[in-house]
Amino acid sequence: MERTNPKVRQKANNTLAFLRRNIPTKCPKKIKEQCFKTLVKPVLEYGCCVWDPHLKTQINNLEKVHKNAARFVTNNYSYTQGSTAQNMKKLGWIPLEEQRARNKTSIFFKAINSQIDIPIDDLKKSNRKTRNSDDQTFIPPSSKNDCHMHSFFPNTVRLWNKLPSDIKSSDNVDTLKHKLQYVTLRSSYDC
Repeated sequence: MERTNPKVRQKANNTLAFLRRNIPTKCPKKIKEQCFKTLVKPVLEYGCCVWDPHLKTQINNLEKVHKNAARFVTNNYSYTQGSTAQNMKKLGWIPLEEQRARNKTSIFFKAINSQIDIPIDDLKKSNRKTRNSDDQTFIPPSSKNDCHMHSFFPNTVRLWNKLPSDIKSSDNVDTLKHKLQYVTLRSSYDC
């Protein structure tokens, strides 16, 4: 995980720098945004459900690229307090960390509903009834080390269990994705 993150960040930064050099400042925001979404964002999101970083420094390094892209697209290079959040809000962009969490829960939903072939037979549903549990609550796989604890299944099961019942019981993945827009999955959700 640690070896991948700097390479991803460097490649995304290099591509973003290429766009800055070759796209004029006067270029419409829509075109700049499309260039970012076509050339830079796929680098940041490729395989993100598998290599989702869990260390704050790694998360922040990827978010910096995203914030710099927002500055490029909005042409607002002000580094005053709140300007980045303003750029992100203006563009309707959510943090990459939140996007990765939504992607993971969508994949987990597909696995539960046999829409993709990910082996979940080893996951056990929780029998314990609490205020926050329902028939779609799973027991997270036990972890003895940090690396496993933040891998796909343990991490995604914890995210899944926090979701409200109405989201877990969505009819299809599109409905789930729509409902996920109105909840925050990551606690460090700030721009």
